[in-house]
Amino acid sequence: MLESGFRIERIGLEAGPLSHWLCEGLARTGPPMICVQTRHTKAFLRAQINASDRNDAPGIDQMLRDSLYRPVHVNTLASQKRRDSLRARSSFK
Repeated sequence: MLESGFRIERIGLEAGPLSHWLCEGLARTGPPMICVQTRHTKAFLRAQINASDRNDAPGIDQMLRDSLYRPVHVNTLASQKRRDSLRARSSFK
């Protein structure tokens, strides 16, 4: 529970280039992390009356509360490092 009295049940995040880093870091804080599919989020946010970057966070919050999201699997950092090492090694052949 936060000092303000709010209880965090889950954290929603739109998938993107840095989402794996954020998911891993925020997952250590305790609440479950949900990485939401980008295309689905974009379609949901466009359907809002006042679609803007400022309203994205409340829109994603609404998606989570109403269970109108599609979760995306996020690989662990160890898995991503392993994949990057394999890609780098195969590029030297």
